[in-house]
Amino acid sequence: YSYYQKSLCYRVVNGTDENKEFDSAIRLYRAGESVPILEESSMYDVTLYAHSSNEDTVTLNERLLPGKYRLEMFGCEAEFEIR
Repeated sequence: YSYYQKSLCYRVVNGTDENKEFDSAIRLYRAGESVPILEESSMYDVTLYAHSSNEDTVTLNERLLPGKYRLEMFGCEAEFEIR
């Protein structure tokens, strides 16, 4: 992931020999909170093809404040900190 002003850029990699299908829900939480500060979903599933990657950007409504965050998407989870 990387963060620029109001954009959160991410890259998901499928290093397996199989295509993987995921729901397209993306959720962003502040550390320790259970209500997402961002939740996006489309009505389509996402397919990550074998040995490929997917890069995209999520536009935020406001800048993230310094602190720790958790990003959930494609059945994966990543934690990061804004300083």
